[in-house]
Amino acid sequence: MPAPALNLARRFWPNIEQLPSEVQISGIANVITVLYVTPLALVGLVWLVMETRWNVIAENWPFLLLIAVLMYILERLSFFLTIETGSGSYVNSEGSLDTVMMWSAILLFGPSAIWLGLFWLVVYFVELWSSSPATGDRWNSLRNLTMGTAVDTLCVLVSLLVYTNLGGQFPIQGLNPVYVFPALVAMLVFFLMTLLMWSGFIIYVLAHRGKLIADSSTRPIIRLILLSLVLPNLANPFAILAAGLYVQNTIYMFFFLVVGLFLVAILARRLSMEAEFNRQRARQLEQLEKLGEDIINSPPDASNIPQILEKNTPSMFPGRLAIWVAGNQILLRSPNEWELDIQPIEQWLANQSEAVALSVKEPLPWDATQPARRPTVICPIYDNQDGRNIGGIYLEMRSIIGSWGGKELRSLFPPLHSLASQISSALHQAERYAETLEYEKINQELALAGRIQASFLPNRMPDLPGWQLAVTMLPARATSGDFFDFIPLSDGRLGLIIADVADKGIGPALYMALSRTLLRTFAHQFEDDPNQVLIQTNRRILSDARANLFVTLFYGILDWRNGILKFCNAGHNPPYLLSGKEGRYLAELDKTGIPIGIDPEAEWESHSAEINPGDVLVMYTDGITEAQDEKGNFFDEDLLIEAAEARLGRPAYEIQTSILESLQTFVGDFPQSDDITLMILARDLASHPDQPQEFTHLNVMRAAELQLDEQDLDPPAQDPLENQDQE
Repeated sequence: MPAPALNLARRFWPNIEQLPSEVQISGIANVITVLYVTPLALVGLVWLVMETRWNVIAENWPFLLLIAVLMYILERLSFFLTIETGSGSYVNSEGSLDTVMMWSAILLFGPSAIWLGLFWLVVYFVELWSSSPATGDRWNSLRNLTMGTAVDTLCVLVSLLVYTNLGGQFPIQGLNPVYVFPALVAMLVFFLMTLLMWSGFIIYVLAHRGKLIADSSTRPIIRLILLSLVLPNLANPFAILAAGLYVQNTIYMFFFLVVGLFLVAILARRLSMEAEFNRQRARQLEQLEKLGEDIINSPPDASNIPQILEKNTPSMFPGRLAIWVAGNQILLRSPNEWELDIQPIEQWLANQSEAVALSVKEPLPWDATQPARRPTVICPIYDNQDGRNIGGIYLEMRSIIGSWGGKELRSLFPPLHSLASQISSALHQAERYAETLEYEKINQELALAGRIQASFLPNRMPDLPGWQLAVTMLPARATSGDFFDFIPLSDGRLGLIIADVADKGIGPALYMALSRTLLRTFAHQFEDDPNQVLIQTNRRILSDARANLFVTLFYGILDWRNGILKFCNAGHNPPYLLSGKEGRYLAELDKTGIPIGIDPEAEWESHSAEINPGDVLVMYTDGITEAQDEKGNFFDEDLLIEAAEARLGRPAYEIQTSILESLQTFVGDFPQSDDITLMILARDLASHPDQPQEFTHLNVMRAAELQLDEQDLDPPAQDPLENQDQE
């Protein structure tokens, strides 16, 4: 940073040297701009006072008041632009069509109408100054005030001097080209003067930012600045039309033009908001995926979680972000110089179960006397296992978007909950790792891997009226390459996944975690296309992982209301569809493509199956059909179907019990060699009046297999397989 500029800025902003280098650049630019623009603004004010005809204001105050109201409304309908200038770095600018109204008043009443713009400049400055206590925000507000004053006085008065010298009069005489030409020239002069006025700020930022950030380009910044200056000025000539219509006594046409301006302003604002929100959503998905990968690859003691959060999260949200865990332990505070008292927020958040959105005008629940601040979202962080509140996320939105209302703030809930869940998972991993340090060193990594993997699997069954689900997962070792998942989709549909990663051990378990994360991510992006879910997951796995592993999986999208199951089978054992009414085998849902993780160009076909009332779908991994007895015989598909058919018409958990009992009888004392996962999906078996009404059953992993304490598992009450598992 150049010493003279920094020394000059330090006189007015003593702690500016403590800011990050990139923030210093904009801060120094603001200070320098205020210093060189303030004299020009004072000159412009003196000149304006000399040119003002107060009797004109007094005689025409009702119309000028109307123009002032229209300017206010158009300013509130401002549009904005946000451009990425580097990795996770953004610049933005805001503009509006209020200058069209001001110029129309100037062409009607002369320089006296300039006071309208100055009035609103002061109002906006006071509003931003009171709502932004941060020093950087206040210097930005001061820069806008001084620059706006200089532009609205000096630049406008110079352009009006050109206007009168070319024969222009106040009010403008009409829409004849003779009268329009001087006004157009004046507006061109105004634009060039405005560009010249901003040139010092622009040149300083571009020159020093380019030196500081090697991977950033100045082109996006130049494009943004030019657009923010050019677009509003392109609309200014319509002020000539508005003033001309007013002079020609066509007041209705004047207001017709004003309505058109309002429609354009509304459209421009909606387009800019949608563009910004879409950019944010894309960025959030990208950063959440990177965050998940970094957490998976990070040390299990969570020692570098603050560094991972600092790397991935600030660019996810346009604002100030703080993340903490219990005991006021700050994991992230962005920007670093931001001061936030966490303790009262943490005490209030302890009683909240969901994210909360607070607009600017809403008082803070923990401190109603606190001064105004930006629109805010607070999200609790809960432990994934026991539901304890272990921390929180506090987000103040950047003021580039002037109307962060309830709807816009609530749109941030899903990414914040995902972020909280990932942080909770990481912290949960760290807690489990700390506990395992008390055991033998030889079992530390295995126990930790098993706990991490168990936390990724569902710990409760989805609610499907008229349907039954039963799931059992039995790892051959402390970790498993098998996994299953339930993914809630729109319209009440449910995504079902059962999968098997090649090989066994810690490596396949990590591969399973990555695969499961990607499947869930793309399942929400392509809710109607299971083939696209597999295609995108396959490409991402092959681009990010180099483990030479592959995954066989069955992914289906169940519409439980009509029984239609849309599915893809990526080289997995075909599920069997059985008829509970007729007691027979119906069909197998065979492979529709190869396993994922082999060929980046692979594709899969989507098929559909109809599950009618009384039908049963048996999904399993090859740990069942490849189970062997002491003689080397396999428990093949025929034995599996036979065991299922023996209990058709009974609840899903009894069909599951029948298969597992037959399997145990078949293998005898021969040790389990592969992971076993069994999922039973049945429709309308609850119609039997002599059976209990709660048929869901989830037996994720046996405690003995994972070396877990008994309280780590949460089986359903009166689990019909409890005794069998204990044996």
